[in-house]
Amino acid sequence: MKTYARFNRVAPVLLMAALSVGVGCDRTATLGGDSASEQAHAKPLGPQSSPVPPTLDKGWCGGHGVPESVCTRCDDSLIDAFKQAGDWCREHDLPESQCVKCHPEVSARWAAIHPSATPVTKEASSQDGKTFGPETSAIKPTLDKGWCGGHGVPESVCTRCDDSLIDAFKQAGDWCREHDLPESQCVKCHPGAAARWEAFRTGSADARTPTTPVVGESAGQPADRSGNAVVASAMPRSQRDFSVTCAKAETVIRFDNTRIARDAGLEYTPARTMRLTRTLTRNAEIDYDANRYARLSSRTAGIIVEVRKDLGAPAASGEVLVIVDSAELGASKARLLQAVERHRLAEGDFEREQELAAQKINAARDLYEAESRLAEARIEVTQARQALRNLGMTDLQVDDVLRKSEMSSHLELVAPFEGVLVERSAVIGERVEAGQSILSLADTRRMWARVSLPPDDLRVVKVGLSAVVTVDALRGESFPGRVAWIDTRLDPKTRTVQARIELDNREGLLLALMFGEAQIATRVEEACTMVPREAVQWDGCCNLVFVRMEGEESVFRPRKVRLGHPVEDQYEVLAGLEPGEQVVTKGSFLLKTEILKDSIGAGCCDAVEALPK
Repeated sequence: MKTYARFNRVAPVLLMAALSVGVGCDRTATLGGDSASEQAHAKPLGPQSSPVPPTLDKGWCGGHGVPESVCTRCDDSLIDAFKQAGDWCREHDLPESQCVKCHPEVSARWAAIHPSATPVTKEASSQDGKTFGPETSAIKPTLDKGWCGGHGVPESVCTRCDDSLIDAFKQAGDWCREHDLPESQCVKCHPGAAARWEAFRTGSADARTPTTPVVGESAGQPADRSGNAVVASAMPRSQRDFSVTCAKAETVIRFDNTRIARDAGLEYTPARTMRLTRTLTRNAEIDYDANRYARLSSRTAGIIVEVRKDLGAPAASGEVLVIVDSAELGASKARLLQAVERHRLAEGDFEREQELAAQKINAARDLYEAESRLAEARIEVTQARQALRNLGMTDLQVDDVLRKSEMSSHLELVAPFEGVLVERSAVIGERVEAGQSILSLADTRRMWARVSLPPDDLRVVKVGLSAVVTVDALRGESFPGRVAWIDTRLDPKTRTVQARIELDNREGLLLALMFGEAQIATRVEEACTMVPREAVQWDGCCNLVFVRMEGEESVFRPRKVRLGHPVEDQYEVLAGLEPGEQVVTKGSFLLKTEILKDSIGAGCCDAVEALPK
C-alpha cells in the first residue's frame, strides 16, 4: 500500500510536468499561426482546454488515447459536462479537445501526458492503485472449471461463455460498457491485463502485478475493484466460492450415541452421480414445416367448378382437391390433337415422296418439301405437349388426352404430398387468376419451433443441439427436437437471431402459432456429483454439507463445497465432496447451529471438537 500511495502523490506532479511541456510546444507553434478553433479558445485544444481536468488516477484509455477520467466514449456520464462547457464536436460526437479528426495536433498533446511519456514506475489503472487483471476481478478467478482459450481467462469468470456471470460483474462496477465485458478482462482498454491473466494461468507473477489478492469478507467472496465484498444476495449460490481461511470445516460434531442423533431427526442420503444437462431457455412459437407446406393455385385463369376437400380434411398424395374450368386448357388440348393429326399426314406424305423418289418419278424438290413439312409438324406436337405440361398436366395425363381424344377444359389441382388442408381462399363459381392461391396443404406430422436468440447465445447454441419444447396450452406435455437452422443475420427490428427447432408431431397436438418455451441443451455432463438442496447450508462465508464419518454413525464433519448450477431440488457439487459420501439432509440446519453457537447461542450436541493437526 505504501508503494501505491507514493505513486498517487507522484502522478499529479508528473501530469503537471507533462502539461507544461505541452504548453511550451503550443506557444512555439502559435508563432506560426494556430487553427481557427484554437484561436477561439484561450488555451490550445488538448488537455489544457478540457473542461473536465484530466487525471491519471483512473488509468489510461488505450483504445481512445486519453485518460479514463475524461473519456466520454467509456463513461457517457461525462458528456453533459463537456457539452455545457461548449467543448463538443457535433460531427464526430466527442469533445472538441479530443477530436483528432478535426484537430490532428491534439493527439500529440494527449500523448504527452501518457504515463509512458514520463518515468512512472507503476501502472495507474484503478482508483485504489491496482492494475486491471485477476486481482481486480469482481468474481475471484479459479481454474477448477478450466481455461477459456478463446477469451484468455478462466472459465469461472468468462462472461462471454457464461452470461449468468454478467450481473455480478455489473453490480460490482467491473464492467466496460464500450466493449461489453468486465473491465478487469478488457485488453482493448488495458492491454497489460492480457499478460496478467496469462501469468495467472501459468502460475507466474508479473513484476508489476500486485501480489495482494482482492478479498472481501472472506477469501472466497467476490469483490469489487475497491476491495469491498459483493453482497452475497447479489450473487447466485453457484458462484460463491468457499473461503480458504474458514476454519469451520476443521471441526467435528459428536453425539454421545446414535439414539440422540436419531431423536434429533437427522436423515442422510449418499451423494449421487447423475447425468446433468445444462439448458438455455428461450421463448418459442410453433409454425408449420415450410418444407412440407404447399399453396395450391391454378396455372391459368378459370372458374372453380368443384372443391373436393374442406378445411381440416386429410389428403393423400396425388389426390384431386380442386377442379377449375379453364378455356385455355381446352384450347391447348385441341391444339395438341390438331398438331398430332398434321404430323400423321405429314409423315404419310413424306413416305410417299420417298417411294416416288426411289422410282425416280418425282423431283428432289418435292421430297425436300415433304421432309420440311414433317419436321414442322413434329415441332408443333412438341410445343402442344409442352403447353399442357405448363398448365400442370403430367406426361401420363397428356398421353391420356391423345389416347381418348379428350378435350375437356377441366383442370385438376392435386395434393403434392400427404397432409391436411389448413387454408381455403376460394369458393365454387369464383373466377381465379393464374397464380392465385386456392388451398393450402400442410404435413403436420412435423412442425417447427421458431426461437429468437440474443446474439450472445450464439457462443453456446449450435446446429444439431438437442432441445425440448413446451407450450403454454399443453401443460405437462413436452416435445423433443433438434436445432436445425440458425440464421446468419440479425433481425433489423428485434436485433435477435432466428433459430429453428424441428419437432415430431405425429400425435397432432402441436398447432401453428402456439406459444411456449424451448430448452436447448447447451452442455451435457455424464457424471456430476449431486446432493439435495436441503443438505447445503450457508454459514456466512462458505457453502457447507455435513458428512457422516464412515463407521461412526453419531459423528459428523462439516465439509466446504463449491456448487454448480441448481437442478430442480438438487445442487451440483463441483468440489469438496465425493460420490457415495453420506450427507445430512433433514437436520443439517441444526448441525449448522452447532458450529455457529458462539454467534447465535448454545447448541444441543454433546461436543464440537477441532480436528487433530
